[in-house]
Amino acid sequence: MANIGYMGRGSPHDRITELPEVLKLHILSLLSRKDAVRTGMLSTQWKDLWKRRFPYQTVLEFGTIYVSEDVQAQFVRQVNDFLVHYGNRRIETFHLYFNPGDRFERNVISWIELAVLCGVEEFYLNFSQGLTSCHPDGRLEYRRRRPELKEKIFKDNCLTVLNLHYCRLNRRFRFEHFPFLEILELHGVNINESMLERAVLCCPFLSKLDLSECMTLMAIKISGGPQLRLKYLRVVRCWNVDLIEISAPKLEVFHLFSRFPRMYLLYDISSLADVVLYSTVEQYWFHPNNWFETLSTFNHVRVLTLCNKAIQHMFGPGMFATVALPSVRVLDLSMPQLDDHDVMNIYRFFRQCYLPRLDKLLMQLPNSQTDPVLQQFNFDASREDSPDIPYMGLRVITISSFEGRMHHIMLLQFLLSRAIALRQVSIVLPHDLLLYSNPHRIINAVAELLRRSRAAGTATNLLLYPSQGRLAYFPLSVNY
Repeated sequence: MANIGYMGRGSPHDRITELPEVLKLHILSLLSRKDAVRTGMLSTQWKDLWKRRFPYQTVLEFGTIYVSEDVQAQFVRQVNDFLVHYGNRRIETFHLYFNPGDRFERNVISWIELAVLCGVEEFYLNFSQGLTSCHPDGRLEYRRRRPELKEKIFKDNCLTVLNLHYCRLNRRFRFEHFPFLEILELHGVNINESMLERAVLCCPFLSKLDLSECMTLMAIKISGGPQLRLKYLRVVRCWNVDLIEISAPKLEVFHLFSRFPRMYLLYDISSLADVVLYSTVEQYWFHPNNWFETLSTFNHVRVLTLCNKAIQHMFGPGMFATVALPSVRVLDLSMPQLDDHDVMNIYRFFRQCYLPRLDKLLMQLPNSQTDPVLQQFNFDASREDSPDIPYMGLRVITISSFEGRMHHIMLLQFLLSRAIALRQVSIVLPHDLLLYSNPHRIINAVAELLRRSRAAGTATNLLLYPSQGRLAYFPLSVNY
């Protein structure tokens, strides 16, 4: 029997599309915002129809720049008047950029409660108005107190997105009233380890977790078994985190931009495909955790981004062993600084890491005034006392901030001699170098390297171009 009313792409039995537009709009008004947006992919008749399912604006945005208390009071009156006239109509997305201080905190709480009653699905509450930028710990100008949010104001909500900036969660906040929450983003919020564990356990649909500048967070523990739906975890400048423990079989993305914790415990991360480990602060040199053991759990990672500090901790003091990263296709090495140890560790990394499927290598080099003195380490990039691993599938090499210094040339030579399938080399020259130096010297040096050191048996395309500037002879494309 035919599925009458079946709503499929190009279906001959798509009776719903044949309905009058007023009925289709009524159907869309019964769907959540996310599901309504998805109907736009059914056909051209459904495209953008979801935008007209309500005869009024359902995305509310309120915000102002801090000038004085009088301006703050005027802003509060304007928002109050607007919401009174808005009534109990549907609210889908609510944006607020405002710091109420002590005087207007009750007003803000009433706005949140009203939005919840109106079925709000996405909350973006930013209380960083007047934030002093030189204080990354989130201290507010004039030491204004952050507003406190109690969980009861979110009771019976339909939220799928909760984005909070610079507020305090009541110490009894347990995330018990967020049954539909899919995205949780906390920036400068006083969340602690137990609150975070409750958020993961009590939000069954949580798929994205973003934590930034949460200074009260000492440990990140993510676990929930096969039913855990978390796919994305991002940690930024949470300086006090000393432990990251993850058991999330559906986790696909893990980005860490912070001080590295003392310990990683990674158990079930079989879906992990994109990893960033990046830090620019001083780290503990003697780690109790073996970073190579951590790397060995990245069996399914396809995109790996590391900084020089991450590579440094992989080796640390003492011995190291070869590690295999069998699925990595894109390797991004971002080096905000590069000293003698870092240069040596880069060579170690390429010699000790087996990357059989590596297709693209991206390197961001720092601006340096001198070449590292590799001789003091008795280290030569061409020596053969450790196993050299050829890169069978490496086809693209891109190096940014390439200044043509000796260690830059040596590193490129090292890579060219092992990339047997290389097709393209892209060199990005610093803009300052183009202004005060002769770029043709670098062009000739790189071209000569391709002639002498290239392991690839087929033609390799060389691209050189500046990061800025309008020089007419760039980009240069040469086949070798």
